[in-house]
Amino acid sequence: MRTYSSCLICKSPSPQGVESHGRLFFHCGHCDYIFQSPETRLSFEQERRRYLEHNNDLRDLRYLKYLEKTWLQVGPLPSGSVVLDYGCGPTKGLEKLLQPRYRVLSYDPIFWPQDLQMEFGKVDVIFCSEVIEHAFFPTRVFDHWNQLLRPGGLITLRTCFHPEMDKMRDWWYASDETHIGFFSQCTFEFIAKKWGWQLNKVHNPYVFATGPLIVH
Repeated sequence: MRTYSSCLICKSPSPQGVESHGRLFFHCGHCDYIFQSPETRLSFEQERRRYLEHNNDLRDLRYLKYLEKTWLQVGPLPSGSVVLDYGCGPTKGLEKLLQPRYRVLSYDPIFWPQDLQMEFGKVDVIFCSEVIEHAFFPTRVFDHWNQLLRPGGLITLRTCFHPEMDKMRDWWYASDETHIGFFSQCTFEFIAKKWGWQLNKVHNPYVFATGPLIVH
């Protein structure tokens, strides 16, 4: 059976291979994370071209409603709170949706790369919608979040939980070649413990993965 050296999140040895839509992923039996081998992923330029195909038009009320649906998981915040849209893509939809009530900072490693800590300091909320499943090395993202958040800051993210292994082959969410890492409630419970977070809500098995997370 095909295996990988170790899980990209918990470092457990020999995750087992599982195929989906013609791609080979690896499933960790310890933290339940599923990931595509880094060696077989798209190049930076291929990934960038694929994201430019997304139809995220700021004039499209449906797109703004989609963002708002995720944002409502955060709940009311004090006026002037600093919100980081982590992985905003080529557009800055959350800025349009929330400003001037809150100060919204937009970051994307491909389209808006910058040293967030140097530019912005600490933030009150990290908003991550349909992004974490694209992360090549999610542990680096979680480390980054802990550096950026104020004590007691909030994280809300949205991604689809993966199904049982016997349903992975035809799972629609894995058909997007930029979706390279999949989580479950078990995965997020491990992540919360490892990074010192407290899970407040887990909408399993819905699209909202966790949110908000409180960082201590």
